[in-house]
Amino acid sequence: MDLANIHASRRPTNPADNVAGVHGLGSVGPLHEAPCPSPEQTGPTAPDNAGEGSRQSAEQRQGQTSEQSQSAAIADSSDDVALPNRHSLLRGLANIRLANDSNWCYVNAAFLTILWSYLSLQTFDLDQWGSHAIQIAQLLYRSGSEPIELSKIDFLQPVFEQWQHLGNQGDPVEFLAHLMRGLSFTGINLSWEKRVQIGLLTEVMDESDAYTPLILQFDPAMLQDDSLTLSQMIRDWSNQDGMVTALTHQTPLICVQLDRHIRSGTGQIAKCDIPVNFHWGIDLPFYTGQDLAIHWRSYRVIAAIAHLGHDTAGHCRTMLRVQMNSTAREPYMFLLTEDWTQAKPIWKEPSWFLRNISCFWLGEWDSVDLHQFSEPALSHNTRLTAVTPSVVGAQDLLSHFVEGTDDSVLNT
Repeated sequence: MDLANIHASRRPTNPADNVAGVHGLGSVGPLHEAPCPSPEQTGPTAPDNAGEGSRQSAEQRQGQTSEQSQSAAIADSSDDVALPNRHSLLRGLANIRLANDSNWCYVNAAFLTILWSYLSLQTFDLDQWGSHAIQIAQLLYRSGSEPIELSKIDFLQPVFEQWQHLGNQGDPVEFLAHLMRGLSFTGINLSWEKRVQIGLLTEVMDESDAYTPLILQFDPAMLQDDSLTLSQMIRDWSNQDGMVTALTHQTPLICVQLDRHIRSGTGQIAKCDIPVNFHWGIDLPFYTGQDLAIHWRSYRVIAAIAHLGHDTAGHCRTMLRVQMNSTAREPYMFLLTEDWTQAKPIWKEPSWFLRNISCFWLGEWDSVDLHQFSEPALSHNTRLTAVTPSVVGAQDLLSHFVEGTDDSVLNT
C-alpha cells in the first residue's frame, strides 16, 4: 500500500499546563539512557517565482495538485489492500517494538498509550488520526520486523522540531498533548471549567483546552493513607475551594495526569510514591448547562504510564489494558511494555508501577472494546508437565498476587 504524501500540520504547540519541574525521589531499578541523535529534516522548499501574483497562483496550483495526488494515492492503495481495521491495528500495536538509543522512553510511552486508547474504542475511525492516519497504520503493520525508531519517522519530524526538550529526558504527559496537537488528532475533547456561584451569576474562574490532560493533585489530608484510588482524586479535583470543576464536552476518551510533587514538612518539594488504585468504574463529572449542575459518566482505565525517577532523569514504562484471560497458562489482563522488546502479558500491576503512575487514559465504559490478546504459540519442543485446567479458581488467581513477585516483572 503506497504512502500518501501528506505533510504534517505546522500549527504551534504549547506544553501541558502546570507540569512540575522539580526533582523527586530516586527511581526503582536501573535506568538506561544515552545521547539523542538529531532529527531528520523533511520537506523540500518550493521554488520562488518572480511576481507576487504569479507566486500565489503557483502555490494554489501546487496545493491543488498535491491534494489530488494524495487522494489518488490513498484511492490506489485501497484498491489493492483492504483499508486498516481496528483489530488488525491493535494486533500490530501489541507486537510493536520501539527502539530507545537515547532519551526517547517518554516519547515511546506517549505514542503507545495514545494509539492504544484510540484503538480500544469500538467507535474508532481512522480519520481521527488526522492527515497522517495511513502512515500511522502502515507503521503498525510493519511492527513485526525490526525495532522502530520513532526519531527517524518522516511524518513525525515536524512534531519533534517544535518540541523544546528534544534530546533530554521529558515528561510523557506533556509530550502526548504536544503530539496530539501536532498531528491534529480528533475524537477527544478534554476542555473543562472551574465555576463558582456569585449571587445569581455563575463565573468561570479557570479553564483548559481540548488537548491538555486533567491534572490531579494529592490531598495532604490523605497522605497518611497507604493508598489512594483514582476515583477519590477525581472527586477532589471536581470539588475544591467551594468551586465546581467539570468537563464541558462529551468525549469518549479522557487523559489525566497525576502531579506527584508535594511539599514536605520541611518545605522541600518531594515526589509522593503513594500507590493509586484504578480498577472498576471511574466516574467523571460533566456540566449539563451554563450553571453548576453536573452529571457523572462512567469510564474505565485502558492505558497508564509510570514515570520512574524524576523529571530530568528517569525511565517510562506503560501498561495497556487487554481483555482479561483467567484460563491462560499464566492469566493476564494487561500488557507491560519496555523499550526494544515486545509487550509482556501480566495479571497484576506491579507495586513499583502503582507507586510511579503519572498518567491514566480512560475510555467511556459503553464504548470500550478491549483487545483480545493471543499469546505466541508454544514451540514444538516445549513439553507441558501438566494439563492446563479449563477453569481457574479464585485461589489460583490470588496466587498471582503473592508478595515478592513484582521484582521479577521489573527485571524483565
